[in-house]
Amino acid sequence: MSGNKLTGPILSTLGNLTKLVFQILDGNQIHGLILSEIGNLKSLGYLSLNRNTLIGPIPSSSGNLTNLKYLSLHSNLLGGSIPYELTKLRSLYHLDLSENKISGTVPSEIGKLFNIHKMDLSSNKFSGQIPVQLTNCSSLERLSLSNNL
Repeated sequence: MSGNKLTGPILSTLGNLTKLVFQILDGNQIHGLILSEIGNLKSLGYLSLNRNTLIGPIPSSSGNLTNLKYLSLHSNLLGGSIPYELTKLRSLYHLDLSENKISGTVPSEIGKLFNIHKMDLSSNKFSGQIPVQLTNCSSLERLSLSNNL
C-alpha cells in the first residue's frame, strides 16, 4: 500500500490484526502517533512506515513484536528516544530510524541485537558517545550514524 496517498492516522483497530505478518505503508500521508496497539501484532515480521508524517515517540509496546525482522520508520517526524524495549527484538536484522527527530543517546542495550545487519540512525538528534556494545553486533554490515548532534 505504498505511495497511494492514503491519509489519516493509524487506527487503534490495526492492533486487532494479530495474524498480520507484513505491513508496508510507505510514501503516504499518514500522520499522528504510532499507537501502542502496534504491540499486539505479534506475528508481524516486516513493518515499513517510511515517508509519512508520523510524530511522537516509538511506542515501548514495539518490544512485543518478537517476530519482527525488518523495521523501517525513516523520513517521519518521530521524536523521543529509542525505547529500551526495541532492543529486545532479537530477530531484527534491519533497523532504519533515519531522518527523524529522535534524540538522547544511542542505548548501550542496542548491542544485544545480535542478528542486526543494517542499522541506520542518521539524521536525527542523537548525542553522546557511540556505545562500545555495538561491537557485539557481529552480523552488522552497514551502520550509519551521520548527521546527528
